[in-house]
Amino acid sequence: MHHGAMKFLRYLALAAMLCTWALVGTASAADFTLYAEPFTKTMPDGQVVTMWGYTTTSGQAAIEFPLVLTVPAGDNTLNITLHNNLPPGEFTSLLLNGFVDSNPAPVFLPAAAGQPQRARSFTHEAAAGGQDTYTWTIDRPGTFLLQSGSHVSAQVPMGLYAVVKKNAVDGVSPAGEAYGATTPFQNEVVFLFSEVDPALNNAVATGILGTPAYPSTISYEPKYFLVNGDPFPFGDTHTWVGDVNQDALVRFVNAGLSTRAPTVVGGHWRLVAEDGFPYVNEKLQSSLDLTAGKTLDIIGTSAVQGYFPIYDRTLGTTNADTSTGGMLTYLEIGPSHLTPGSQAILTITKTGLGTGTVQSASLPGGIICALDPLVGCSEHYLPGTELRLTAVANPGSVFAGWTGCTPIAGLNDCLVTLAADTTVTASFIQATTRVGVFRAGQWFLDKGDLGWQNTDTVYPAPGFGAATDIPVAGDMNGDGVSEVGVYRPATGAWYFDLDGNGAWSGCGLDLCLTAFGAPTDLPVVGDWDGNGRDEVGVYRQGQWYFDMDGNGTWNPAIDAFKQAFGAPSDLPVAGDWNGDGKDEIGVYRQGTWYLDNGNGRWDDPADPTVTNPDTVYASAGGFGAATDLPVAGEVNNDGRAEVGVYRPSTGQWYFDLDNSGTWGGCLDAGGLDLCVPPFGAPTDKPVVGTWR
Repeated sequence: MHHGAMKFLRYLALAAMLCTWALVGTASAADFTLYAEPFTKTMPDGQVVTMWGYTTTSGQAAIEFPLVLTVPAGDNTLNITLHNNLPPGEFTSLLLNGFVDSNPAPVFLPAAAGQPQRARSFTHEAAAGGQDTYTWTIDRPGTFLLQSGSHVSAQVPMGLYAVVKKNAVDGVSPAGEAYGATTPFQNEVVFLFSEVDPALNNAVATGILGTPAYPSTISYEPKYFLVNGDPFPFGDTHTWVGDVNQDALVRFVNAGLSTRAPTVVGGHWRLVAEDGFPYVNEKLQSSLDLTAGKTLDIIGTSAVQGYFPIYDRTLGTTNADTSTGGMLTYLEIGPSHLTPGSQAILTITKTGLGTGTVQSASLPGGIICALDPLVGCSEHYLPGTELRLTAVANPGSVFAGWTGCTPIAGLNDCLVTLAADTTVTASFIQATTRVGVFRAGQWFLDKGDLGWQNTDTVYPAPGFGAATDIPVAGDMNGDGVSEVGVYRPATGAWYFDLDGNGAWSGCGLDLCLTAFGAPTDLPVVGDWDGNGRDEVGVYRQGQWYFDMDGNGTWNPAIDAFKQAFGAPSDLPVAGDWNGDGKDEIGVYRQGTWYLDNGNGRWDDPADPTVTNPDTVYASAGGFGAATDLPVAGEVNNDGRAEVGVYRPSTGQWYFDLDNSGTWGGCLDAGGLDLCVPPFGAPTDKPVVGTWR
């Protein structure tokens, strides 16, 4: 080439470099300080998993997870100072997919004899307790994955990932531009897909990764699948992206190790960019191919308001192998909840002394209220949204009903249509045993206010049962509430008020057990197998028969038989004496109690060869009088049943609250035991249960 031409080209190159430097010099930098640190996350099945995450404020990783960093449109440089707050010995670094750090310096492990040297990090690292700074030139708009560059197979699945995004024009009126004039938008959201394998996280957190107990990450198998750090149904599961006929920019990022296929139900969206590179020819799709580490940007509009599901078509839609959950969320299109009065607000409150949780049992979810002790919560919804709510009582509590919505019979659920701001109240009562009496077909049930009050429950005649029936009560459907019932000695039949209306509704709605017992048997009800539901049984002059399969007929191959515990004239009782979740048998003998240790036979406490004897509350200093009627129930939420008596002559009740087997005086008078004021008449028959 001619020398003059060469000189001219060198001049052009120098001019281009000077122009580039001038352009870079006029752009400012985006500066962030991040902390990499551990936190814990509770998954939908209750498992607590240790994770690692990035946060802009030390100690807030659980709150900011996952992090989204925005680089202003006018900034071409990204500086991040990383503080390593991970456990001792853990090095970490930052890697921005698609860009090279201004100071790339891979870190290698010492070479093993005869083996090639292995890299520990793609770039320079910060030691535990230390810090380092990373700089990238962000010379184009887009969506990018920021992740750990150290021990990637472990630190990224632990949660060390974030999103970096930059627009060509930031979202100002009338619209922003994602990649230029052809990609305008009014609102934008990010959906980060990730996953958790609790076994790997536990191995990293406990330091056993690389040992024989957990040699490598090759056995990595995720159990929880997250969108923006949450496995459905946790958190706010619907995300507002704008009103009707507005352009919405949705950024998808995959921080997991498997390909995902996010699918937007309800229309086709413009696929405008991949890994921060805009398409020359855009695609129109409703499902995306989002491989590991990839980002995809779509823009769409809707002429109708509503909730549009987004889910993973590769079926990362479980939580610990249970559906529905995982990678499922909702786009909300309609008037903004930020504009007062544009959406309906659902508020959940609570009454009663019990505790529990109320959450949406229908899509699009969005509300979960832990009502403990009296904390309400609220969520906004598009007007006209219909929700199904479900109530779950905490241990020691029972859900007692709804106000403000339409209950669904037989379930702890209700329906509410949000035409306007709505308050729904859930009632939870403490699940302690309460007293009641049966009076020739009538039932009187104490609601827990100790003694007869006008607020107590009355099932008037004709009621439920006949005058000659023997009253019983038990949780026959496992909902935590006792149903009243009767045993009919003449036929051996049992009837339980399963629908709770206090009247006979037939064997379709109520429970009928046709033939379990003989005319002279005495009925008992208890959870004999610990399955959370009560079964019936009878006491026959020292012998016990239990209907283990719950079909109301005797089946010697399945049902249980206990041969010798008690005398012919004893009165049977049942309760969980030892707190093992199963009810044990016992008898009351004119003031003396004999309580079985669980094996169904008599183990004399006076026998020195017995290692686990039965319990005897002797009449000399026992609990109750000869004419009292025995009862038993958990009256103090200690997980064990207490014995008690009903005194017909006065209508009073006494419970051995301290489980001493002797009378300790009334609690409200400075004593140790529970006294219930008069509730019942001399001819009434006592029952105890957890009433709704």
